[in-house]
This record gives sequence, structure tokens and C-alpha cells, in this order.
Amino acid sequence: QGFEQQGARAGVDAIVLDAQGRVQKQANYLDDLLSERVDGIVLRPLDSGIAASWVDRAAAEVPSRRLMARGRGFIKN
Repeated sequence: QGFEQQGARAGVDAIVLDAQGRVQKQANYLDDLLSERVDGIVLRPLDSGIAASWVDRAAAEVPSRRLMARGRGFIKN
């Protein structure tokens, strides 16, 4: 709830998705968000090695590079 509340305070709709520890489900969520052309993405990857390519892809597709990903070994925004 904290993330959603902070989004509301900032005047944005925050969508929080739970991959339930499944990397493939997280990848599917990212695909869905990119196809919806969201304005920004905050990603906490389950596997930072796999997610590095997701971050590059999302950074290319999200307007104004509103992307923040944090995992072991990298932060990109």
C-alpha cells in the first residue's frame, strides 16, 4: 500500500504487481506494462542477471526514461 499511497500523493496512478517469486510471471508483467504504454516503471527484479535485458528494453520504450530498476549489482534510472 505504501507505494500506491505515495503515487496518489504525487498525483499518479500506481499499479503494483506481485510476481509471487516467479521470474517468468515478472517478465509477463513487464510485457503487459510496456504494451499498455505506461508513463513509468519501477522494477525490483527477482533475478538481476535476467532483468538487465528487461531494463534496457524498458528504458528504450518508456517515455522520458522514467524507469528505475534496482537489483543486485545495478541501478538504472
